[in-house]
Amino acid sequence: MKITCVKALLLQCERDFDLMINVRLYQEIVIPYFTIRHGQYAAVALVRSGANKLLRKIWVPFITKRDRYILKEHNKSLQTQRKFEAKLENAQLSAGQQIDNRIDQNLAGLDAKVKSIIKDTVKPHSIKRDAI
Repeated sequence: MKITCVKALLLQCERDFDLMINVRLYQEIVIPYFTIRHGQYAAVALVRSGANKLLRKIWVPFITKRDRYILKEHNKSLQTQRKFEAKLENAQLSAGQQIDNRIDQNLAGLDAKVKSIIKDTVKPHSIKRDAI
């Protein structure tokens, strides 16, 4: 996510939170359950406590997602930096060492490949098991 996406999500959360506190909470809790005898301070206290609870439920997932994204981007940049350092280290080797490393990498799985080809093409009873 880029900064604009985070800001857009933040704006959306704030807008929904304002609607929830100012409209829905008042219409769904204060109007149906409060009478004049409860007083305005009890209504304000209930709305504020409900708003704090809802704010926490909204922001905790948002912040954890944001932190995961930041960590993912950080790990991605570290991985890119490590790849670059490995390429640089390889480039600093002599030409002979670079060729030897490439040959070793290309032929690393050749032993197992040859054994599997021999195992598949040659009849098992024609060669001794110790020879492979």
